[in-house]
Amino acid sequence: MYRVFNNGKFTEGGRFYGGEYQSLNENKRSKILIDYKKTCEVDYSAFHARMLYHLAGINCEDDPYQMVKPEPELRPLIKKMMQMLINAKSLSKAIGAF
Repeated sequence: MYRVFNNGKFTEGGRFYGGEYQSLNENKRSKILIDYKKTCEVDYSAFHARMLYHLAGINCEDDPYQMVKPEPELRPLIKKMMQMLINAKSLSKAIGAF
């Protein structure tokens, strides 16, 4: 297992890679034990989108990807665009990626 730091800096976060558990399917992950104790996998639904709404002072109790345009067929596009906006280095790069 190894860690890759964002921008090569310890202060900018990073992610662990190389653990074989990362490629396990949901059923096999549910059987992982630590010190012979069961584990659980927590899913934070739309975590980054909810943080942004919170920072803007907007209470987001519903699906954050459907607050602006509630048509269900647009949700995948809105989710993808929001993730691009969050992760891109600039607005123009996010729009270009989309």
